[in-house]
Amino acid sequence: MNPRFLRATHVTFSLYLVATWTSMAGMEIFGWLSFLLASLGVALTPELRNRLKDILQIYPWKMLSALVILTGLGLLINGTDQANAIYAFGSQRWVILLLSHTLLWTLFPPSQKWLMFSVGTQGVIAIYAITQAFTGIDLLRGDNRAVQGVDGNWGIDVWRSAGFFGSPHQWAFAGGMFLALATAIFLHTQRARLSRHHRFLTGGAWIFLLLSQVTTFGRGAWIATLLTQTLMWSLMFPKRAKLFVASILGGAVTLILALEPLRERAFRLLSFSQANNSDRLILWRANWEMFKENPVWGLGYLQNEVQAREWVTRIGHPDAFTGHAHNNYIQMLSGMGAPGFVLYLALIAYFYLMAWKLWREIPATHAGARALALASLGAQTQLHIGGFIECNFKTGVTNHNLMVIWSLTLALAIWQRRQAWPDALKWPSPESRA
Repeated sequence: MNPRFLRATHVTFSLYLVATWTSMAGMEIFGWLSFLLASLGVALTPELRNRLKDILQIYPWKMLSALVILTGLGLLINGTDQANAIYAFGSQRWVILLLSHTLLWTLFPPSQKWLMFSVGTQGVIAIYAITQAFTGIDLLRGDNRAVQGVDGNWGIDVWRSAGFFGSPHQWAFAGGMFLALATAIFLHTQRARLSRHHRFLTGGAWIFLLLSQVTTFGRGAWIATLLTQTLMWSLMFPKRAKLFVASILGGAVTLILALEPLRERAFRLLSFSQANNSDRLILWRANWEMFKENPVWGLGYLQNEVQAREWVTRIGHPDAFTGHAHNNYIQMLSGMGAPGFVLYLALIAYFYLMAWKLWREIPATHAGARALALASLGAQTQLHIGGFIECNFKTGVTNHNLMVIWSLTLALAIWQRRQAWPDALKWPSPESRA
């Protein structure tokens, strides 16, 4: 392959990865440029065509094709107007990006330097997100609209962290995936006995990313983070799992009880008189009614959002808040019916079990690869638990970041099948020295 073309592709893909931490526009621009360059490479070089064949052996193309076909059929059968149908069908473009990202990861495996740069930069962004909680400043938007105020009378003004994204919800789950990566890399820098500055960098990033999850004031993100961190630390140190569970839960309870803004926000989770909770219940009920009347095809992908006002009115709440279902699973049920819902569950199970298998099978001599497998498990856990109270799968920011995770998981699986690991992922470890 032409070295200049290879370098241009590498730079473009790297810019895309940086954009997944900072800019939705950058994700779209560099994501599609990366796809075009990868496609051109496949068309021109036998080597990339052979790589693509290897990928397609484990790429779940049957499930993904069925999901895309169901999306089209549902929109067609329900008679969706052209503008809404094009938008809804086009929103499944992540299927294509997933394939091209996987190919690019096999060409450009993440080096130790790249991972340290990624975690360090995400830690710096987390510091910015934390400062937003006390300043309410959104540097990218003059009206500071991304940083939402938190209700309460505490003597100080408090806002919800959003990072560089458009809302606290996006930072809550994208930042939660960054936290999973930082956790996995930090734990493996200890296990692999990397230098002190590596440990300091990744440990500091872990702390700031964890605190930035707190300052999102997103209760779903808090729950997802607690469960994800408990899982990751327990997998890394199984003999101390009970200690980690007690420490993490105890620390969370102490923090909530000690700080009034956190305490009030947490206790609101149990109050169904709160608007956030009652709005979700109304939307869940309305979407359930949509599914009951359209169990096979649903209303058409994303059409539950378009028709939400009609359905909340039907159940006696004409003035209720409307929009998406605020739940990935109910969103799939109402939009794509039972077949689409089952396919979605099968798809997320496929990638989750793949990451679990990789974590169990990758040898200790490849600490970098094991770190990425653990990061994949953690990131997916964060997203799917949060998906019970937020539609974070369809949201552009989190969907792009999930495709990075899924494609990297597929690349790890390919290297594991070949038993041909990139040198970049063979960090030194005490087990390998024994």
